[in-house]
Amino acid sequence: MNGLQEWAMTICITLAGAALFSMLAPNSGMKKVATFSINLFLLTSLISPIITSPPEFNFSVISEQPEENEELNQLIDQHVDRQAEIMLEQNCKQLFEENGTKIDQIKISINRTEEIPSVEVSVWADSSLQSKRMEMEQLIQNQLGVVPQIIYTD
Repeated sequence: MNGLQEWAMTICITLAGAALFSMLAPNSGMKKVATFSINLFLLTSLISPIITSPPEFNFSVISEQPEENEELNQLIDQHVDRQAEIMLEQNCKQLFEENGTKIDQIKISINRTEEIPSVEVSVWADSSLQSKRMEMEQLIQNQLGVVPQIIYTD
């Protein structure tokens, strides 16, 4: 910030000096040479800070960013997995309702601990539905491609 202030001060002083020199320059053929010299002087004073001390770029923030991105990606993956679980649970409940089977609860969990995510399905149903076990397993297997764990309640 200090360098920027010094640069602005130099520009102001240069402009004031150029204006004074321009007023004092004679109106003869030397006026064009004097104007060219003033313009060249102004241009060099504008460019000199960039040439004498070029700005330093610090890329350390970028090198730290992938770690933050990994944490953010993990949070996003967890959120997406949870939303997918909720949607799959709702779809399976609706599938059971359309089939005329009343279940108490369904729990779907997506596990990303392995290279390929796995899905686990648990269905809680009344013990009176034990005769429909194969039918319920087939519904879930057709919908999600996994065999559910069916838990009977009293």
